[in-house]
Amino acid sequence: YFVFNETPSGIQNGSKQTFTLANTPKPTNSVELSYNGQLLQQGSGKDYTLSGNTITLTNIMPSSSDVLLVNYIVSPV
Repeated sequence: YFVFNETPSGIQNGSKQTFTLANTPKPTNSVELSYNGQLLQQGSGKDYTLSGNTITLTNIMPSSSDVLLVNYIVSPV
């Protein structure tokens, strides 16, 4: 099934870079993460990495006014 426009959990305080999804994306390349409407790139040396259901932003530290939204696929168990 598909998950659209999920706001990952985590405190957006301008210093936190790790956020958690409600589900683990499968396949991992199905993730589309946007930051204030801009699509970010996944991978080492890019905008963010994904491990299980944890997103780690590379150089972005969202504040409370920023918008993080994620679309992804979750394979049925």
